[in-house]
Amino acid sequence: WQTSTNNATFTNISAATAATYSVAATTVAGTYWYRAVLSSGACSPATTASVSVTVNPTSVAGTISGAATVCTGTNSTTLTLTGSTGAIQWQSASPLATSTYSNITGATSATYTASDLTATTFYKAVVTSGVCPAATTTAAVGVTVSPAAVATTITGGGSTCFGTVKVLTLSTGYVGSIQWQT
Repeated sequence: WQTSTNNATFTNISAATAATYSVAATTVAGTYWYRAVLSSGACSPATTASVSVTVNPTSVAGTISGAATVCTGTNSTTLTLTGSTGAIQWQSASPLATSTYSNITGATSATYTASDLTATTFYKAVVTSGVCPAATTTAAVGVTVSPAAVATTITGGGSTCFGTVKVLTLSTGYVGSIQWQT
Protein backbone atom coordinates (compact mmCIF):
# COMPACT_ATOMS: atom_id res chain seq x y z
CA TRP A 1 0.00 0.00 0.00
CA GLN A 2 1.10 3.56 -0.75
CA THR A 3 -0.17 6.99 0.34
CA SER A 4 0.02 10.53 -1.03
CA THR A 5 -1.16 13.99 0.00
CA ASN A 6 -1.23 15.30 -3.59
CA ASN A 7 -2.18 12.23 -5.70
CA ALA A 8 1.15 12.56 -7.53
CA THR A 9 3.98 11.54 -5.22
CA PHE A 10 3.32 8.28 -3.37
CA THR A 11 5.28 6.64 -0.56
CA ASN A 12 5.11 3.10 0.72
CA ILE A 13 3.21 2.53 3.98
CA SER A 14 5.39 0.53 6.35
CA ALA A 15 4.18 -3.06 6.92
CA ALA A 16 1.01 -2.50 4.85
CA THR A 17 1.03 -5.70 2.79
CA ALA A 18 -2.42 -7.24 3.40
CA ALA A 19 -5.41 -7.19 1.05
CA THR A 20 -7.04 -4.55 3.25
CA TYR A 21 -5.64 -1.36 4.74
CA SER A 22 -7.29 0.56 7.58
CA VAL A 23 -6.73 4.31 7.66
CA ALA A 24 -5.73 5.11 11.25
CA ALA A 25 -8.28 6.90 13.42
CA THR A 26 -5.48 9.28 14.45
CA THR A 27 -4.87 10.46 10.90
CA VAL A 28 -4.73 14.27 10.78
CA ALA A 29 -7.65 15.96 9.01
CA GLY A 30 -7.10 16.36 5.28
CA THR A 31 -7.42 14.50 1.99
CA TYR A 32 -5.20 11.51 1.30
CA TRP A 33 -4.86 9.19 -1.68
CA TYR A 34 -4.15 5.48 -1.39
CA ARG A 35 -3.17 2.84 -3.91
CA ALA A 36 -1.87 -0.71 -3.91
CA VAL A 37 1.18 -1.87 -5.79
CA LEU A 38 1.11 -5.59 -6.58
CA SER A 39 4.19 -7.55 -7.50
CA SER A 40 4.60 -11.14 -8.62
CA GLY A 41 8.07 -12.63 -8.80
CA ALA A 42 10.08 -11.39 -11.78
CA CYS A 43 7.07 -9.72 -13.41
CA SER A 44 6.60 -5.96 -13.58
CA PRO A 45 4.50 -4.54 -10.72
CA ALA A 46 0.88 -3.53 -11.30
CA THR A 47 -0.58 -0.47 -9.61
CA THR A 48 -4.25 0.14 -8.81
CA ALA A 49 -5.90 3.45 -9.48
CA SER A 50 -5.73 5.68 -6.43
CA VAL A 51 -8.73 6.40 -4.18
CA SER A 52 -9.14 9.44 -1.99
CA VAL A 53 -10.05 9.47 1.67
CA THR A 54 -11.01 12.74 3.31
CA VAL A 55 -10.51 12.80 7.08
CA ASN A 56 -12.79 15.40 8.66
CA PRO A 57 -11.98 17.02 11.99
CA THR A 58 -14.33 16.16 14.86
CA SER A 59 -17.44 18.36 15.03
CA VAL A 60 -17.17 20.98 17.80
CA ALA A 61 -20.29 22.92 18.82
CA GLY A 62 -18.62 25.99 20.31
CA THR A 63 -20.26 28.61 22.53
CA ILE A 64 -22.99 31.15 21.78
CA SER A 65 -22.86 34.70 23.15
CA GLY A 66 -25.27 37.59 22.75
CA ALA A 67 -28.18 36.87 25.10
CA ALA A 68 -30.28 40.02 25.35
CA THR A 69 -33.57 41.55 26.39
CA VAL A 70 -35.47 43.46 23.70
CA CYS A 71 -38.81 45.23 23.39
CA THR A 72 -41.48 43.45 21.37
CA GLY A 73 -41.96 44.45 17.74
CA THR A 74 -39.11 46.16 15.93
CA ASN A 75 -35.91 44.87 17.54
CA SER A 76 -32.60 43.31 16.66
CA THR A 77 -29.78 41.50 18.46
CA THR A 78 -26.80 39.56 17.14
CA LEU A 79 -25.81 36.13 18.44
CA THR A 80 -22.25 34.91 17.86
CA LEU A 81 -20.93 31.34 17.81
CA THR A 82 -17.22 30.97 18.66
CA GLY A 83 -14.93 27.96 18.97
CA SER A 84 -16.86 25.74 16.57
CA THR A 85 -15.53 23.30 13.97
CA GLY A 86 -17.77 22.40 11.05
CA ALA A 87 -20.79 23.67 9.15
CA ILE A 88 -23.22 25.69 11.30
CA GLN A 89 -27.01 25.46 11.46
CA TRP A 90 -28.82 27.81 13.88
CA GLN A 91 -32.01 26.59 15.55
CA SER A 92 -34.67 28.37 17.57
CA ALA A 93 -37.40 27.46 20.05
CA SER A 94 -40.11 29.50 21.73
CA PRO A 95 -41.32 30.23 24.36
CA LEU A 96 -39.21 27.89 26.57
CA ALA A 97 -35.64 26.61 26.35
CA THR A 98 -37.11 23.09 26.57
CA SER A 99 -39.44 23.62 23.57
CA THR A 100 -38.78 21.80 20.29
CA TYR A 101 -35.99 23.42 18.27
CA SER A 102 -36.32 24.00 14.53
CA ASN A 103 -33.72 24.93 11.93
CA ILE A 104 -33.70 28.59 10.89
CA THR A 105 -33.66 28.70 7.09
CA GLY A 106 -30.44 30.22 5.74
CA ALA A 107 -28.88 30.71 9.20
CA THR A 108 -25.52 29.04 8.58
CA SER A 109 -22.83 31.58 9.51
CA ALA A 110 -21.05 32.20 12.81
CA THR A 111 -23.35 35.13 13.55
CA TYR A 112 -27.13 35.24 13.51
CA THR A 113 -29.23 38.39 13.83
CA ALA A 114 -32.53 37.78 15.56
CA SER A 115 -34.96 40.54 14.65
CA ASP A 116 -38.57 41.62 15.08
CA LEU A 117 -39.23 39.14 17.87
CA THR A 118 -42.60 39.21 19.60
CA ALA A 119 -41.98 36.36 22.06
CA THR A 120 -38.99 35.18 24.10
CA THR A 121 -36.94 32.87 21.88
CA PHE A 122 -34.05 30.50 22.61
CA TYR A 123 -31.25 29.63 20.21
CA LYS A 124 -28.84 26.70 19.73
CA ALA A 125 -26.34 25.83 17.03
CA VAL A 126 -25.83 22.41 15.48
CA VAL A 127 -22.35 22.00 13.97
CA THR A 128 -21.37 19.20 11.59
CA SER A 129 -17.88 18.55 10.26
CA GLY A 130 -18.14 16.53 7.06
CA VAL A 131 -19.40 13.01 7.81
CA CYS A 132 -18.70 13.27 11.55
CA PRO A 133 -21.60 13.18 14.05
CA ALA A 134 -23.12 16.61 14.71
CA ALA A 135 -22.40 18.53 17.91
CA THR A 136 -24.99 20.81 19.51
CA THR A 137 -24.26 23.73 21.81
CA THR A 138 -24.94 22.60 25.37
CA ALA A 139 -26.49 25.84 26.58
CA ALA A 140 -29.31 27.59 24.75
CA VAL A 141 -29.07 31.37 24.63
CA GLY A 142 -32.26 33.30 25.15
CA VAL A 143 -33.47 36.59 23.76
CA THR A 144 -36.10 37.78 26.23
CA VAL A 145 -38.87 39.87 24.73
CA SER A 146 -40.49 42.47 26.98
CA PRO A 147 -44.00 43.69 26.22
CA ALA A 148 -44.28 47.31 25.13
CA ALA A 149 -45.04 49.73 27.98
CA VAL A 150 -48.63 50.97 28.01
CA ALA A 151 -49.69 54.09 29.95
CA THR A 152 -53.29 54.51 31.03
CA THR A 153 -55.05 57.40 32.71
CA ILE A 154 -54.76 58.56 36.31
CA THR A 155 -57.83 58.96 38.47
CA GLY A 156 -58.09 60.90 41.72
CA GLY A 157 -56.67 64.24 40.61
CA GLY A 158 -58.09 67.55 41.75
CA SER A 159 -57.91 69.84 44.75
CA THR A 160 -57.13 68.74 48.28
CA CYS A 161 -56.68 70.43 51.63
CA PHE A 162 -53.22 70.77 53.20
CA GLY A 163 -52.55 67.82 55.49
CA THR A 164 -55.01 65.54 53.69
CA VAL A 165 -53.77 62.56 51.71
CA LYS A 166 -54.81 62.55 48.06
CA VAL A 167 -54.77 59.07 46.42
CA LEU A 168 -53.95 58.85 42.72
CA THR A 169 -54.61 55.57 40.86
CA LEU A 170 -53.61 54.24 37.45
CA SER A 171 -56.60 52.85 35.59
CA THR A 172 -56.45 49.17 34.64
CA GLY A 173 -54.68 47.99 31.51
CA TYR A 174 -51.26 49.51 32.11
CA VAL A 175 -48.20 47.44 31.19
CA GLY A 176 -44.74 47.81 32.75
CA SER A 177 -43.06 48.87 35.96
CA ILE A 178 -44.39 52.03 37.61
CA GLN A 179 -42.36 55.05 38.66
CA TRP A 180 -44.40 58.06 39.85
CA GLN A 181 -42.99 61.51 39.14
CA THR A 182 -43.87 64.90 40.51
